Amino acid sequence: MALACRPATEADVPACLDVYAAARRFMAASGNPGQWGPSWPPAALVAEDVSAGRLWVAEEGGRVCGCFAVCPGEEPSYASIDGAWLDGSPYVTLHRVASDGTARGVLAAAVAQARSENPHVRIDTHRDNAPMLRAVASQGFSPCGTVTVHDGTERLAFELV
Repeated sequence: MALACRPATEADVPACLDVYAAARRFMAASGNPGQWGPSWPPAALVAEDVSAGRLWVAEEGGRVCGCFAVCPGEEPSYASIDGAWLDGSPYVTLHRVASDGTARGVLAAAVAQARSENPHVRIDTHRDNAPMLRAVASQGFSPCGTVTVHDGTERLAFELV
């Protein structure tokens, strides 16, 4: 069954928090406990993503099994890169891509949604996030270098143009 994506609503916040908790457990079990720590993203950010219209849910059989933020405009963390971006044109950034582990294809669905808004997409992830690194490569993203994110840690940055 294909995943269906739709904008998240306030009513989806609890389900999204559950998805993020499952994703944190999976990352920790997969050797990546540091990327989101015990509480990222916080509930306030999830609610802010909903009110800003940038949070999407992926559903399978009417049940939320994934979520992601499509963020238009300049990403402050991407202003400085150890490496080089491929394209300087306007882009959207995919952030907080997560699955509860019950369905495959959340990143593919997120990329499709992002590209419907702008064909130029950027994303970053922790170097220890091997499953996401594989998924990013499978979606055709090119590695561009490293960036420093809001908490002062480095992420590997990718671009799809």
